[in-house]
Amino acid sequence: MLHRFAVAILLASTLAGCSGRAPASPAIEPTLRAMESLGYRCGDGIKDNVPNELFQWQCSRSVEGVPSTVDIDGSVGHVNGVTGVTLDLTDPSNRALVRREFGRLLAALPPLRAYPTLADPLEGWAGPQQSWVIAGIRETGVCDVTQCMVFISDAASPLQPIPEPS
Repeated sequence: MLHRFAVAILLASTLAGCSGRAPASPAIEPTLRAMESLGYRCGDGIKDNVPNELFQWQCSRSVEGVPSTVDIDGSVGHVNGVTGVTLDLTDPSNRALVRREFGRLLAALPPLRAYPTLADPLEGWAGPQQSWVIAGIRETGVCDVTQCMVFISDAASPLQPIPEPS
């Protein structure tokens, strides 16, 4: 009897979340599952440190031996932003790694996969801070001697959800 009870608890905990994190809202969960399908481990959402109603989920993995972190910002009903941070890039040639990984994220993450042209500006990007607005989405890339980051948000305000494709 005790054995069956233990198996039932194990099964329930497995079904509750194989990822090891608490389930997110239905609007955020598909994006987190897509991150996990790319090999990232995502944590529980935590309240953003600025005065707004957003939460942030941090997802990380090693990409070609380089630690990478992607933050997903959102509310109960929307994904509001994606920040890709690839750390330890003291070698400028690793900027190509950021472009490749960002392309993988664009292809996999709702709602970004609806905007494949977001990858285009990064093709010629060499690392200094630069911003582009594409289809109502602001994309900013910046590299310094230690890290490269790509920020994605609504062009009008990072507190607004990433716009749905028209």
